[in-house]
Amino acid sequence: MNWWSSNQLRLIQNNLREIDAGMNVDLLMKELQEFQANVLMMNAGGIFAFYPSTLEHQYVTPYLHADVLQEAVTKAHELDMKFVARFDFSKAHESLFEAHPEWFYRDREGQEVNYYGIVHTCLNSAYQQEKSLETITEVLEKYPVDGIFFNMFGYQHWDYSGNYYGPCYCDNCQRRFKEICGSELLDYTGPEHELHAAYLQFQEVTSREILSKIHDLVKSRWPHVAISTYHPHQVDIIRKESNTSLTRALPLWQYSASENVASVVQSWDNKLISNCSINAIDLTYRFTGVSPYETEVRLLQNIANGSGLDFCVIGAFEGYPDRRNFPVAQRIFRYHADHEHIYGHLASMAEVILIKPSAAGAGREYLGLFKMLKEAHILFDVIVEERIAAMAHKLAAVKVVILPGMQRPEQLTLEALKEVQSQE
Repeated sequence: MNWWSSNQLRLIQNNLREIDAGMNVDLLMKELQEFQANVLMMNAGGIFAFYPSTLEHQYVTPYLHADVLQEAVTKAHELDMKFVARFDFSKAHESLFEAHPEWFYRDREGQEVNYYGIVHTCLNSAYQQEKSLETITEVLEKYPVDGIFFNMFGYQHWDYSGNYYGPCYCDNCQRRFKEICGSELLDYTGPEHELHAAYLQFQEVTSREILSKIHDLVKSRWPHVAISTYHPHQVDIIRKESNTSLTRALPLWQYSASENVASVVQSWDNKLISNCSINAIDLTYRFTGVSPYETEVRLLQNIANGSGLDFCVIGAFEGYPDRRNFPVAQRIFRYHADHEHIYGHLASMAEVILIKPSAAGAGREYLGLFKMLKEAHILFDVIVEERIAAMAHKLAAVKVVILPGMQRPEQLTLEALKEVQSQE
């Protein structure tokens, strides 16, 4: 059995800034013990390396004066905690752009996105297709980490300030789009274009390809290392987030953690869900936390729906200015530690399954039904549309299956639904 299979994660993520390379690791460990955390996620490489990398393409933060990654891994293991190394290959330091401009995102006019010295990379470039694997290999060869996580995996069309730039039209993307879809990428202009379905297919195919590469590399040499990101293909732990944004339309969706967890738990039997409660109210206000009540709701929804606990702060604990959420998070983490033998092995008693549709336009209907069922106190599970065929045995075991907004179901999905219906 793998270390994550028990579904008892109490994970703290320290999303380090570049200047945190000189952090006090002993103080970090003391803080983690206050939470009774059993997993630490911390930055390793990608945009910045928090270890003395020897790779030409891996920018090492100049604030690194000792191997903080080695110290953190060692001390976490001494306290019987697992360590997940965090990577972000969606962007790279501008010095790499100067040396290898072919690795980076280009808009329709051929311009890069340089966000205060950090430049967007392209998933189809050699940087993500080859160099990222070299970075992963270097970290796994040097450090006995227990898992790896990829932030902002896939195609990024926005910068950190929410500015929209659209698809990448670099030479790599144009070539791959032609190979996969048989059309010219430059003809595609956005969601209303006739090529939009083809572009979504292109994104999915290429995302799955790189995840398969990562899976094959890691599992061939380090089968005990968990792979985690936001995409479900070839990963062990699917990561999701409960977060807020000052520009997001109101009212606040209060079932974020419940829905994030529920949509994974019954959709895959061989994957874990870890839903992260983001402390910050917004990326641009990263040192101001949400209401403690919001944190409490998210964390309790996590464990009530079948997940462990996952809490993220930007930077190190040392000097963190808004600590209002820490006591409530610590209380729930400790509660989970005292009762983990129960929460790691919950079984569903639901007699209703709500299907989560893949069509973007069906989201409001689905969420409305989710809210109605919750507030009517009707026990229900969620299965995502693309997993209907694989989970058909679960549909056959309940009294009601609700199918909101399905538009173009695949043939296997239709056959599975007809088979379930014929068994009634």
